[in-house]
Amino acid sequence: MVSWRPTASLQSLQQRAKILADIRQFLAKRGILEIEVPLLSAAGGTDLNIELLKIEGEDRWLASSPEFPLKRLVAAGYGDVYALQKVFRKGESGRRHNSEFTMLEWYRVGFDEFQLMDEVEALCQAVFNMPAATQVSYRKLFIDSVNLDPFTINDTELAAVGAGLSGLDPTALARDGWLDVIFSHAIEPELDAPVFIFDFPASQSALAKITNRDYGQVAQRFELVYQGVELANGYFELTDGEEQRQRFERELALRAHQKKAVVAMDEHLIAALNSAMPSCAGVAMGVDRICMLAAATQTLSEVISFDDNNA
Repeated sequence: MVSWRPTASLQSLQQRAKILADIRQFLAKRGILEIEVPLLSAAGGTDLNIELLKIEGEDRWLASSPEFPLKRLVAAGYGDVYALQKVFRKGESGRRHNSEFTMLEWYRVGFDEFQLMDEVEALCQAVFNMPAATQVSYRKLFIDSVNLDPFTINDTELAAVGAGLSGLDPTALARDGWLDVIFSHAIEPELDAPVFIFDFPASQSALAKITNRDYGQVAQRFELVYQGVELANGYFELTDGEEQRQRFERELALRAHQKKAVVAMDEHLIAALNSAMPSCAGVAMGVDRICMLAAATQTLSEVISFDDNNA
């Protein structure tokens, strides 16, 4: 029998509609402008952890994030902006994933990552009554949770810990891969109370600035985890176009080596960064996950009208 009914209840979708309205009201009160940005682009994100969806027969990719066009708007002098829209990622289906999902992303000129953490917390408290969050560095979290220093442990010992948790071969992953395994298996599931994690290893900088701490270089970025669920990923944004080009080139080379889809580098973004990109911070949040936590449900399918299995 064909399953045609929605996966979410009417009550869940009514609550979702209120959450979307409350998000827009919160950002509007702070003078942040909502802008619609393209869902199709000739360039795509280069993040190794994201599989992109391509339009068949065209050199166009479905947006995995509104990040690049929003940054171009900031560089063009549009000030504080946000997008609240669908994004797409190949192969992301499951209890907390759907290949088509709703993302909130916004940028604040003159903010650093710590100021933006405060604003993210305020939004979460206003929209779904999230309790007060703590803040902890990536290094301290690893030391306190699994008794290892992610900045000083050698690769062999790190791989042994990761392999023990996951059952993978110790040669299967590089250093950052094992850190992700340890985080996802032994740390993140235990983070029930809301916590902002900051100062990630510089090798995980993505599009964030890098700075020095007394124990090494760190990426000026953060994640918000609540009830074992990652809700937000934010950066004190890199504003150097040539540095961004070098990072793109490294990521594209790794994508090719791993036989992942190789996309065109976003020259528009690089030009914008080189033109007049002001100091700013930006954050992306998974709206479906916010709705899931607000409704106290266990799966995303319970808060979206039709999931991947019956869309």
